[in-house]
Amino acid sequence: MKKISIIFCVFLCINVYGSEAEFRQLLNFVRSEFKQQNVNAQIAQMENIVASENIDIESYGLGRGIFDYWRFETSKVAIKKIVKSCQSSLVNYSSLRITSDLYKSDDYIKYNVKENNLSVLSHQKAQEVFQILKGQEKTLVFSEYGNRCESRAHKMSMLMDELCINSGKVFIESEKIQLEGHSWSWGYHVAPTVLVETENSIETYVMDPAMFDMAVPLDVWVSELRKMHYYNTYYVTLTNKYVLFPSGKNSNPTEYQMPVEESLEYRILKGRLLRFIRYFLGPLKR
Repeated sequence: MKKISIIFCVFLCINVYGSEAEFRQLLNFVRSEFKQQNVNAQIAQMENIVASENIDIESYGLGRGIFDYWRFETSKVAIKKIVKSCQSSLVNYSSLRITSDLYKSDDYIKYNVKENNLSVLSHQKAQEVFQILKGQEKTLVFSEYGNRCESRAHKMSMLMDELCINSGKVFIESEKIQLEGHSWSWGYHVAPTVLVETENSIETYVMDPAMFDMAVPLDVWVSELRKMHYYNTYYVTLTNKYVLFPSGKNSNPTEYQMPVEESLEYRILKGRLLRFIRYFLGPLKR
Protein backbone atom coordinates (compact mmCIF):
# COMPACT_ATOMS: atom_id res chain seq x y z
CA MET A 1 0.00 0.00 0.00
CA LYS A 2 2.85 2.35 0.94
CA LYS A 3 4.61 1.57 -2.35
CA ILE A 4 1.44 2.32 -4.35
CA SER A 5 1.02 5.64 -2.51
CA ILE A 6 4.60 6.64 -3.28
CA ILE A 7 4.19 5.76 -6.97
CA PHE A 8 0.91 7.73 -7.11
CA CYS A 9 2.55 10.73 -5.44
CA VAL A 10 5.48 10.67 -7.85
CA PHE A 11 3.11 10.41 -10.82
CA LEU A 12 1.01 13.31 -9.53
CA CYS A 13 4.03 15.50 -8.81
CA ILE A 14 5.46 14.88 -12.28
CA ASN A 15 2.12 15.86 -13.84
CA VAL A 16 1.85 19.04 -11.79
CA TYR A 17 5.45 19.97 -12.45
CA GLY A 18 5.00 19.20 -16.14
CA SER A 19 1.95 21.44 -16.36
CA GLU A 20 3.65 24.23 -14.42
CA ALA A 21 6.74 23.94 -16.62
CA GLU A 22 4.64 24.07 -19.78
CA PHE A 23 2.76 27.08 -18.44
CA ARG A 24 6.02 28.91 -17.66
CA GLN A 25 7.36 28.11 -21.12
CA LEU A 26 4.21 29.37 -22.80
CA LEU A 27 4.17 32.44 -20.57
CA ASN A 28 7.70 33.43 -21.54
CA PHE A 29 6.93 32.93 -25.22
CA VAL A 30 3.65 34.88 -25.17
CA ARG A 31 5.15 37.75 -23.16
CA SER A 32 7.90 38.21 -25.72
CA GLU A 33 5.91 37.59 -28.90
CA PHE A 34 2.28 38.74 -28.48
CA LYS A 35 2.94 42.01 -30.34
CA GLN A 36 5.19 40.38 -32.93
CA GLN A 37 3.18 37.41 -34.17
CA ASN A 38 -0.15 35.63 -33.73
CA VAL A 39 0.08 33.69 -30.46
CA ASN A 40 -3.64 33.01 -29.99
CA ALA A 41 -3.03 29.25 -29.96
CA GLN A 42 -0.50 29.56 -27.14
CA ILE A 43 -2.85 31.82 -25.16
CA ALA A 44 -5.60 29.22 -25.48
CA GLN A 45 -3.16 26.53 -24.24
CA MET A 46 -2.30 28.65 -21.21
CA GLU A 47 -5.97 29.17 -20.36
CA ASN A 48 -6.61 25.42 -20.59
CA ILE A 49 -3.72 24.69 -18.23
CA VAL A 50 -4.91 27.33 -15.76
CA ALA A 51 -8.43 25.88 -15.80
CA SER A 52 -7.41 22.22 -15.56
CA GLU A 53 -4.61 22.63 -13.00
CA ASN A 54 -6.07 25.53 -10.96
CA ILE A 55 -2.92 27.55 -11.45
CA ASP A 56 -2.84 30.84 -9.54
CA ILE A 57 -1.87 33.37 -12.22
CA GLU A 58 -1.28 36.07 -9.61
CA SER A 59 1.73 34.12 -8.38
CA TYR A 60 3.19 34.75 -11.83
CA GLY A 61 2.54 38.48 -11.59
CA LEU A 62 -0.47 38.26 -13.92
CA GLY A 63 -3.59 40.30 -13.31
CA ARG A 64 -7.27 39.81 -14.07
CA GLY A 65 -7.97 40.26 -17.79
CA ILE A 66 -4.41 39.56 -18.92
CA PHE A 67 -5.47 36.84 -21.36
CA ASP A 68 -8.02 39.16 -22.96
CA TYR A 69 -5.35 41.86 -23.30
CA TRP A 70 -2.84 39.50 -24.91
CA ARG A 71 -5.49 38.09 -27.22
CA PHE A 72 -6.62 41.55 -28.29
CA GLU A 73 -3.08 42.74 -29.04
CA THR A 74 -1.96 39.60 -30.85
CA SER A 75 -5.20 39.55 -32.88
CA LYS A 76 -4.35 43.04 -34.13
CA VAL A 77 -1.09 41.60 -35.45
CA ALA A 78 -2.94 38.73 -37.14
CA ILE A 79 -5.59 41.04 -38.61
CA LYS A 80 -2.98 43.43 -40.03
CA LYS A 81 -1.15 40.57 -41.73
CA ILE A 82 -4.30 39.03 -43.23
CA VAL A 83 -5.69 42.40 -44.36
CA LYS A 84 -2.40 43.12 -46.14
CA SER A 85 -2.59 39.77 -47.91
CA CYS A 86 -6.24 40.41 -48.68
CA GLN A 87 -5.51 43.79 -50.26
CA SER A 88 -2.76 42.19 -52.33
CA SER A 89 -5.22 39.51 -53.52
CA LEU A 90 -3.13 36.80 -51.88
CA VAL A 91 -6.16 35.54 -49.97
CA ASN A 92 -8.89 34.07 -52.13
CA TYR A 93 -11.36 31.68 -50.50
CA SER A 94 -13.69 29.61 -52.60
CA SER A 95 -17.40 30.14 -52.06
CA LEU A 96 -20.50 27.99 -52.08
CA ARG A 97 -24.15 28.91 -52.36
CA ILE A 98 -26.18 27.60 -49.45
CA THR A 99 -29.70 26.43 -50.26
CA SER A 100 -32.60 24.97 -48.31
CA ASP A 101 -31.60 21.47 -49.51
CA LEU A 102 -28.66 21.52 -47.10
CA TYR A 103 -30.79 21.83 -43.95
CA LYS A 104 -33.52 19.41 -42.91
CA SER A 105 -36.39 20.52 -40.67
CA ASP A 106 -38.14 18.20 -38.21
CA ASP A 107 -40.93 18.44 -35.64
CA TYR A 108 -38.92 20.73 -33.36
CA ILE A 109 -36.42 22.57 -35.58
CA LYS A 110 -37.73 24.54 -38.55
CA TYR A 111 -35.13 25.82 -41.02
CA ASN A 112 -35.66 28.86 -43.21
CA VAL A 113 -32.78 29.42 -45.63
CA LYS A 114 -32.15 32.56 -47.65
CA GLU A 115 -29.87 31.49 -50.49
CA ASN A 116 -26.49 33.08 -50.07
CA ASN A 117 -22.84 32.65 -51.08
CA LEU A 118 -20.51 31.95 -48.17
CA SER A 119 -16.73 31.56 -48.04
CA VAL A 120 -15.41 28.02 -47.59
CA LEU A 121 -12.59 27.73 -45.04
CA SER A 122 -10.46 24.83 -43.92
CA HIS A 123 -11.13 23.65 -40.38
CA GLN A 124 -7.78 25.03 -39.24
CA LYS A 125 -8.39 28.43 -40.84
CA ALA A 126 -11.89 28.63 -39.34
CA GLN A 127 -10.44 28.08 -35.87
CA GLU A 128 -7.72 30.67 -36.49
CA VAL A 129 -10.33 33.22 -37.53
CA PHE A 130 -12.45 32.31 -34.53
CA GLN A 131 -9.54 33.10 -32.19
CA ILE A 132 -9.11 36.46 -33.91
CA LEU A 133 -12.80 37.19 -33.32
CA LYS A 134 -12.55 36.00 -29.74
CA GLY A 135 -9.67 38.42 -29.35
CA GLN A 136 -12.14 41.29 -29.65
CA GLU A 137 -13.37 40.69 -26.08
CA LYS A 138 -11.95 44.09 -25.13
CA THR A 139 -14.42 45.84 -27.43
CA LEU A 140 -17.22 43.33 -28.07
CA VAL A 141 -17.33 41.96 -24.50
CA PHE A 142 -18.43 38.38 -25.23
CA SER A 143 -18.39 37.74 -21.48
CA GLU A 144 -21.57 39.87 -21.25
CA TYR A 145 -23.28 37.26 -23.38
CA GLY A 146 -26.76 37.96 -22.01
CA ASN A 147 -27.48 40.79 -24.45
CA ARG A 148 -26.46 42.66 -27.63
CA CYS A 149 -25.80 39.47 -29.61
CA GLU A 150 -27.00 41.18 -32.81
CA SER A 151 -24.50 44.04 -32.41
CA ARG A 152 -21.60 41.64 -31.81
CA ALA A 153 -22.60 39.50 -34.79
CA HIS A 154 -22.72 42.61 -37.01
CA LYS A 155 -19.24 43.70 -35.92
CA MET A 156 -17.80 40.21 -36.38
CA SER A 157 -19.18 40.01 -39.92
CA MET A 158 -17.66 43.41 -40.70
CA LEU A 159 -14.30 42.24 -39.40
CA MET A 160 -14.48 39.08 -41.49
CA ASP A 161 -15.10 41.29 -44.53
CA GLU A 162 -11.68 42.81 -43.88
CA LEU A 163 -10.24 39.29 -43.75
CA CYS A 164 -11.67 38.47 -47.22
CA ILE A 165 -14.31 36.19 -45.68
CA ASN A 166 -17.92 36.44 -46.78
CA SER A 167 -19.93 35.32 -43.78
CA GLY A 168 -23.63 34.83 -43.16
CA LYS A 169 -25.86 34.99 -40.11
CA VAL A 170 -27.95 32.42 -38.27
CA PHE A 171 -30.92 33.46 -36.15
CA ILE A 172 -32.61 31.07 -33.76
CA GLU A 173 -36.01 32.00 -32.32
CA SER A 174 -38.33 30.27 -29.88
CA GLU A 175 -40.77 30.93 -27.08
CA LYS A 176 -37.92 30.46 -24.62
CA ILE A 177 -34.20 30.03 -25.32
CA GLN A 178 -32.13 29.34 -22.24
CA LEU A 179 -28.65 28.04 -21.51
CA GLU A 180 -27.86 25.72 -18.64
CA GLY A 181 -27.12 27.67 -15.45
CA HIS A 182 -28.96 30.77 -16.60
CA SER A 183 -31.77 32.39 -14.67
CA TRP A 184 -32.99 34.36 -17.69
CA SER A 185 -33.98 33.50 -21.24
CA TRP A 186 -34.17 35.02 -24.71
CA GLY A 187 -36.60 35.08 -27.57
CA TYR A 188 -33.77 34.87 -30.12
CA HIS A 189 -30.03 34.62 -30.55
CA VAL A 190 -27.80 35.32 -33.56
CA ALA A 191 -24.19 34.72 -34.62
CA PRO A 192 -22.14 34.77 -37.85
CA THR A 193 -21.67 31.67 -40.01
CA VAL A 194 -19.09 30.41 -42.48
CA LEU A 195 -18.68 27.18 -44.40
CA VAL A 196 -15.98 24.72 -43.34
CA GLU A 197 -14.54 21.92 -45.45
CA THR A 198 -14.28 18.74 -43.38
CA GLU A 199 -13.03 15.29 -44.39
CA ASN A 200 -16.33 14.19 -45.91
CA SER A 201 -18.33 17.32 -46.61
CA ILE A 202 -18.75 21.06 -46.32
CA GLU A 203 -20.60 22.11 -43.19
CA THR A 204 -22.04 25.31 -41.78
CA TYR A 205 -20.06 26.49 -38.76
CA VAL A 206 -21.06 29.17 -36.27
CA MET A 207 -18.67 31.80 -34.90
CA ASP A 208 -19.99 32.51 -31.41
CA PRO A 209 -17.29 33.37 -28.83
CA ALA A 210 -20.02 34.27 -26.33
CA MET A 211 -20.99 30.58 -26.14
CA PHE A 212 -18.01 28.50 -27.27
CA ASP A 213 -14.20 28.48 -27.27
CA MET A 214 -14.05 27.44 -30.92
CA ALA A 215 -16.04 27.55 -34.13
CA VAL A 216 -18.67 24.79 -33.97
CA PRO A 217 -21.01 23.06 -36.44
CA LEU A 218 -24.47 24.57 -36.72
CA ASP A 219 -26.17 21.54 -35.15
CA VAL A 220 -23.91 21.78 -32.09
CA TRP A 221 -24.82 25.46 -31.68
CA VAL A 222 -28.54 24.74 -32.01
CA SER A 223 -28.36 21.79 -29.61
CA GLU A 224 -26.73 23.91 -26.92
CA LEU A 225 -29.43 26.56 -27.22
CA ARG A 226 -32.31 24.10 -26.95
CA LYS A 227 -31.02 21.95 -24.09
CA MET A 228 -33.16 23.55 -21.40
CA HIS A 229 -36.40 23.48 -23.40
CA TYR A 230 -35.82 20.57 -25.72
CA TYR A 231 -39.41 20.13 -26.90
CA ASN A 232 -40.02 23.76 -27.81
CA THR A 233 -40.23 24.61 -31.48
CA TYR A 234 -37.13 26.43 -32.72
CA TYR A 235 -37.06 28.49 -35.89
CA VAL A 236 -33.57 28.65 -37.40
CA THR A 237 -33.09 31.18 -40.18
CA LEU A 238 -29.91 31.49 -42.24
CA THR A 239 -29.58 34.94 -43.80
CA ASN A 240 -26.92 37.08 -45.38
CA LYS A 241 -24.53 39.05 -43.18
CA TYR A 242 -26.37 42.36 -43.58
CA VAL A 243 -29.44 41.44 -41.50
CA LEU A 244 -29.26 42.92 -37.99
CA PHE A 245 -32.46 41.88 -36.19
CA PRO A 246 -34.71 38.83 -36.74
CA SER A 247 -37.43 41.23 -37.92
CA GLY A 248 -35.38 41.64 -41.10
CA LYS A 249 -34.79 37.95 -41.72
CA ASN A 250 -37.17 37.80 -44.71
CA SER A 251 -35.60 40.78 -46.43
CA ASN A 252 -32.54 40.66 -48.66
CA PRO A 253 -30.47 43.76 -47.81
CA THR A 254 -27.33 44.50 -49.83
CA GLU A 255 -25.61 46.59 -47.16
CA TYR A 256 -25.36 46.44 -43.40
CA GLN A 257 -28.59 47.35 -41.66
CA MET A 258 -28.04 49.68 -38.73
CA PRO A 259 -30.18 50.27 -35.61
CA VAL A 260 -32.39 53.34 -35.84
CA GLU A 261 -32.74 54.19 -32.16
CA GLU A 262 -29.00 54.19 -31.31
CA SER A 263 -25.75 53.63 -33.14
CA LEU A 264 -24.08 50.25 -33.32
CA GLU A 265 -21.05 51.68 -31.58
CA TYR A 266 -23.15 52.99 -28.69
CA ARG A 267 -24.84 49.62 -28.23
CA ILE A 268 -21.44 47.95 -28.01
CA LEU A 269 -20.12 50.68 -25.70
CA LYS A 270 -22.90 49.89 -23.22
CA GLY A 271 -21.59 46.32 -23.03
CA ARG A 272 -18.09 47.62 -22.33
CA LEU A 273 -19.36 49.90 -19.59
CA LEU A 274 -21.26 47.02 -18.04
CA ARG A 275 -18.06 45.02 -17.87
CA PHE A 276 -16.48 47.70 -15.68
CA ILE A 277 -19.19 47.36 -13.05
CA ARG A 278 -19.46 43.58 -13.35
CA TYR A 279 -17.10 43.23 -10.39
CA PHE A 280 -19.73 44.83 -8.15
CA LEU A 281 -22.71 43.09 -9.76
CA GLY A 282 -21.21 39.63 -9.44
CA PRO A 283 -20.28 37.18 -12.21
CA LEU A 284 -22.70 36.02 -14.87
CA LYS A 285 -23.61 32.38 -14.38
CA ARG A 286 -22.48 30.10 -17.13
